[in-house]
This record gives sequence, C-alpha cells and structure tokens, in this order.
Amino acid sequence: EVRGDGTPTLEMGDPSNPALVFFHGWPDTSALWANQFARFCGEDGNYFCVAPSLQDCHPDFPLVDDSELLWSTQVTKLHAVVVELGLSDITLVVHDFGAIFGHQFVSRWPELVSRLVGMDIGFAPVDPAAGVAVLVPFDGLINFFLPFQQAAIEFFLTNDDEGLQDTLEALSIGGTAEPPPCILCQIAPGATNGTVGARTGWLHYNWVRLDFPWPSFFEEPVANWEFNWMPTFPADVPYLFLWSSEGFISAGQLEWIDAR
Repeated sequence: EVRGDGTPTLEMGDPSNPALVFFHGWPDTSALWANQFARFCGEDGNYFCVAPSLQDCHPDFPLVDDSELLWSTQVTKLHAVVVELGLSDITLVVHDFGAIFGHQFVSRWPELVSRLVGMDIGFAPVDPAAGVAVLVPFDGLINFFLPFQQAAIEFFLTNDDEGLQDTLEALSIGGTAEPPPCILCQIAPGATNGTVGARTGWLHYNWVRLDFPWPSFFEEPVANWEFNWMPTFPADVPYLFLWSSEGFISAGQLEWIDAR
C-alpha cells in the first residue's frame, strides 16, 4: 500500500484488530519484519501489522527530494501513515534507526502509543558530569562517530554505492556492528546492482546536519531534554527494551531502562 504522504507500507491482518506498527532501521527495509507479520498478523494472528518504509529505503519507489531527508520530516511522514489508517492504542516496535524515529514519534504523539518495544539502538542520557552532553543542534564533528557511520555520511555525500557496500560487507565479517539482514539487497532507489545504495546514508548524515528543525516540535526546551536527540520520554508509555549491539548502550542507559 501507499499511505500518508506517499509512504510505501506493508500491511497484514484485520484492521479492526489491535495495531502493531513497525519502524525498521538502517540499512534495512520493511521486509525486516516478515517473521513478526506471520506470527502476529497471519492466519492465526490477533493483530493488524503495519510497517512503513523509511525514505529512500524502498527500491521500487523514486528518490525523495534532498530537502525532505530530515529526521523531523521522516517522523511526520510516519505519523501521516498512522493517521490515514485511523490507528490508536498502537504497540510501536522499533529497531536501530527506527528507534530514533519511534522515540520522537512517542514524544510528539504520546496519545497514539500504548506501549513501545525497542531493540538494537543506543540512546545516551545527557550526563554533563561525564562530559556526554552533546545536545542538538550537533556541532557537525564527524570524527565523533564510529568508522562505519563516518563512511555512511561520506558515501552518501559522494553518492558512492560501492564505497558504502564495501563498508557494510566489512561489518559482516567481524566489524564493529551487526550487518543488515540482506547484505546484497538493493535498498535505495537507483542503487547499482549488488549494492544497498549510498542514498541510505542520509539517516547518518542527519547527525551532522546543522539545519535541524525538529526541536521546534516540542514544548520542552532543548537544554532540559533527557536524551541527546529527544525530549524527556513520556512517563506513562511502557517501554520494553529487548537487546542492543555491544558498544551501543551504556550502563546509564541500562539503569534508565531498568527504572521503567
């Protein structure tokens, strides 16, 4: 289906059932959730599953304009999908970069989300005493990031499919992070054969873009935010955190999760 502002989605199940909404990560597609669709929304399932695609992460849909490649725009488009389908009381399931969008989604529209399930993402609480208070807007220092993140930004800016593909394949043989489920799948529209596509690197580029509009969506001042890239998490939304790659989550984060 195509929903909201032109977002391709995968959908399964009876729309009158409770909704499970899935946000995928990088560099993945909505197909990441196939097993969950089968289990919860298939023939014997009791839920309605919806998995929107992130921008430029669907090979059969055209590239969006560069001006739209912002985290705030992405979250707004995900919200448009939920609104068109008339969903509420949703269970939001997020993975990797989908967690960044999911956390912002919950902060902007907490009335739509009954619970959040997250996996494989780091989200550092601001801790000035430890020198970790890197608040948005970010200062644009690319060297702050892991090598594969730096590469994703570089190859996005240079539109180098092969360079990004080499980086991803290096991750699959003992690198610093987990590789995507389909290392040789074309994901970005127009990517060269046998590559995921450098265009997917826009997600990382937003870390160092200086034109962040999304803090303006929140009433809470940026200086008071609980996390580097999102406001204080709504206290009345239960959060089940399942797993994170080693090195992407700190002791402070685990303490915050346990406290919920």
